[in-house]
Amino acid sequence: MGANRFSNFRNEGGITLSGKTMLFRKVGHSTSNWFKSKRSTSKMDKVKSVGKSAITDGAGLAGAGVAIFSVAASVTTGVVAIVGGPVTAIAAGIVTLGFLAKGAYSNRDGAHAKLLPYVYSIIDDMAPRVNIYTNAEGLKEAATAAAYLMKEAPSQYKTMASKLQTREDTFKKFWKDYEKEISMFTGGQWKGIQGKMDQYERIPPGQRSENMLIEIVGYHEFLNKAKVKSEGMWERQSKQGGAVFEFMRRLVKVGNYLQCASIVSLATYNEVGIQRSEGAESDPFKQWQTSIDYRKYIQEMSDFQSEADINYRNWDAFAQKNGVK
Repeated sequence: MGANRFSNFRNEGGITLSGKTMLFRKVGHSTSNWFKSKRSTSKMDKVKSVGKSAITDGAGLAGAGVAIFSVAASVTTGVVAIVGGPVTAIAAGIVTLGFLAKGAYSNRDGAHAKLLPYVYSIIDDMAPRVNIYTNAEGLKEAATAAAYLMKEAPSQYKTMASKLQTREDTFKKFWKDYEKEISMFTGGQWKGIQGKMDQYERIPPGQRSENMLIEIVGYHEFLNKAKVKSEGMWERQSKQGGAVFEFMRRLVKVGNYLQCASIVSLATYNEVGIQRSEGAESDPFKQWQTSIDYRKYIQEMSDFQSEADINYRNWDAFAQKNGVK
């Protein structure tokens, strides 16, 4: 799949700063008083009734976060099984391994942010920027952050699933409203609008009726209003505390927690001079159905946004070409 429009949230700073992802470029627009005085309410009604969106809201994926519960329920014993002695020692506070002797963190967010260059994400399937199997310094830094998070794991793993589900539910409510605002730029609705554009362009400028001009201006006002509103919605919800930001941050953190044990295990072997190659450059989530579902859902939303963005730009170019401002 590669990167998508949500991938920025898995980068350094993406889950700790007030990030935002813009859908549309900002463009000013206005309509002359003459056109406004001529606009017909019935024309606007026609605009609003053009087609129906063919985009779904991710049916079949609702509650995907619930699958995290089964992982969280067994992850504590799983961590011990993977790492063995070192985890027990970490819990007891008696480990003196090199990667634990320095770089302590005072908060979990800092440790999560430190991990980002070294781990895979549930948001997309992009490989980490730094390969810890070939970069010894990177492995030590990743292990320091992972070990800190594992010390905090008992409480975090217990609430990991419920936190994710809450953020996912909030996000889906937002997405449903947001989707309505940009649905006219996709699917059947956009085909109807595109038909109007083609029809208008087929008629020579001197032969276009006043009603046609009024109708095009009506479309322009309606589409720009939807664009401005949706842009504002997305910008607000992509900042810290917003539905988009908090859902993406939760996905990032869940992915981080689930990789901590393997990172500490790899670093522990490395400390005693044992080089391991199994799992090198391997995506730990590619066979996990819940992650597959999340990535598919996120990619579909990203594609939906891209389609809406491209089609709005096509309309904007059409409007400018025909002197509609």
